Amino acid sequence: MKIKIYLCFLLLAINPRAQAQEALFEWAAGAQNLNFYFQDFVILSDNSVVAIAKYEEVNYHTGESVFRQGDGEVFDLRDLYNENASMIMKFSPQGLVEWYHVISERAGAIYQVEKNEADDIILLVGVIGTEVYRPDDEYEYEEEYEEEYGVEHGGEVRETEDEEGAGEEYEEEEEEENEEEIYLGNMRELGLYGVPEGTHIVHLRANGSLRQDIHAEILGDLNLENAIFLNYLEGKYLFASTGGGEELAQKLQLNHPGTGDEYVLALGAVGELLWGDMVFYRDAWGYIVGGRGLCFAPDGTIYRGGSYEKGASFSNGLQTLTPISYEEALKGHEKYEGYLISYSPEGKINWVKREGCASYFGAIAATNAGVYIAHRTLEDKLMEQIVDTTGGKSLGISFIHPDGKVQWNIMTAIEKAEDMQIDDSGNLLMLSSLGLRYRHQPFFIELDEYKLPKEDRAFIVSINPQGEVQHLQSFKLHLPSSNTPTLMRADKADACYISGQMWLGFALDIQLIEKSLPPLKGSGGVPILGKIRK
Repeated sequence: MKIKIYLCFLLLAINPRAQAQEALFEWAAGAQNLNFYFQDFVILSDNSVVAIAKYEEVNYHTGESVFRQGDGEVFDLRDLYNENASMIMKFSPQGLVEWYHVISERAGAIYQVEKNEADDIILLVGVIGTEVYRPDDEYEYEEEYEEEYGVEHGGEVRETEDEEGAGEEYEEEEEEENEEEIYLGNMRELGLYGVPEGTHIVHLRANGSLRQDIHAEILGDLNLENAIFLNYLEGKYLFASTGGGEELAQKLQLNHPGTGDEYVLALGAVGELLWGDMVFYRDAWGYIVGGRGLCFAPDGTIYRGGSYEKGASFSNGLQTLTPISYEEALKGHEKYEGYLISYSPEGKINWVKREGCASYFGAIAATNAGVYIAHRTLEDKLMEQIVDTTGGKSLGISFIHPDGKVQWNIMTAIEKAEDMQIDDSGNLLMLSSLGLRYRHQPFFIELDEYKLPKEDRAFIVSINPQGEVQHLQSFKLHLPSSNTPTLMRADKADACYISGQMWLGFALDIQLIEKSLPPLKGSGGVPILGKIRK
């Protein structure tokens, strides 16, 4: 489930504390009357930020359409398409826009962004074919394109020369005679021209130019809108989503029972399938809420989390149909049960942990010492252990050893874990919200009894692998549920960045709510990305 940042003017804007407190953001950028939201972002090694966004035409609510960068100055985005589009933007360490690309939805979309150790920007891209040719026809525009962009065609992987001018070698595929029409797509702003339609893994340099394009054919017909895409170890990739269906099951040599499913795939450096697994649901689909349900530890162990309603079959080495385990007497709640799977780097299932209660999976983040999981329970137990749910505490943070044993549970009154990351010390950094239903209740985390000020509704907390709260920073932004993501990332110094969409019921200067926000007037959604002051 995705989320928006809602701000309550009557409760917050006139609060004296809002004017006296230290600024929340070291820098923040955002848009006025430009209807887009940030889908994903990464922090490069120099603390610059690369973000992707979905653009949905102009709002026409608050007058002038502007984008303000980290210094508050307007950055001109007038060449945005007057139609739905995808954007990729790079911000300097000070929040200034260095470059951006806009992709019309007629050409395709950018769905997620990752990076590698070399600071390549890695994009998951869906390309829509707009031109048709036959393989035995002359490739008329190839020579013109290579001259303009320096990109070679013919193989599955197309690579440009690096910044020193040394070209990287690749193996061209032998063209076979094929009378079928092939659809080609064009995304000139990303450096793609005349590429096959379907899913592509695109590497950009830090300056926004194309380094490498990989056509991942195995992902061609799979769901990209709700996908999880990760840059894995040794130049590999992980991909997970819902609804692979019988066709994917056949490719993975699994028996599909004809009901709902989720899957995880490991891809090689040129987009080839290394291994894959599927979870098949009994009579119903699974349930997704909160942060990402796929992560991996530095040693390569992969964790996949989710929820099922009436049971699930876990394949690829472990064939088990699990029944629902909670009391049928529960009323007023959908009877889901959360689960967590551990995979070896080779794709073998190490273990499956069921919650053992009516519960919802939330988010995960892993270290070599174990995996953190945030999840909600509707009973007085979690991960088959009795927990304290008094005082509105229903969301738990658990730490599970790599062997599958639960090390500890912390129960809180958090509404949900919006996003989770691991810092360089192996601690959990979690962006969370208290939620509107706890507006008049004090919030606390049991360990050390950290408390939020009464008017603060969201926070970033650090918890170490021993379950000790290391740090808590709270702020006023409300984070109840809706359809756009609120995301958090951390740089090498563990400074946190967040992106989201502030939602205002009427035109309002957002600096009245938080003085370190850019000078923008909002009505409806106001996209914001910024660096939290440590």
